[in-house]
Amino acid sequence: MNYKEKQKNYRKLMGFIQNNYSEGCIKITNGEGHLHARVKVEVAHWLKKNDYKVYSEANFRGSLGRPDLIAINEQGYGYIVEIVNSESEMSLNLKLKKYPSEFELIIVKVKDFNYDTFKL
Repeated sequence: MNYKEKQKNYRKLMGFIQNNYSEGCIKITNGEGHLHARVKVEVAHWLKKNDYKVYSEANFRGSLGRPDLIAINEQGYGYIVEIVNSESEMSLNLKLKKYPSEFELIIVKVKDFNYDTFKL
């Protein structure tokens, strides 16, 4: 992608997000367990260290769901990150179907997460 294409894709991805919280602000919800919340914060930290804008529990315009994290970088790449601990596969699949296809889906299993080896 050339610079103009990257900027166009970046603006397109940002257009999906309905900002409920400031970029970089990590929201912990009432239903999240300690391990889920810890991994969400650690993944968000990793993303910030790697130059991604990170949005936590942000809504997509048009009620397309609310992932744990949305990450977008200046190169025009966007990721939806779902942290999974005790959620059923059926519930997760229903949730994932709601998300825009322009984002790559990243599933992080709490039990397998290791900050030092994490990569997108």
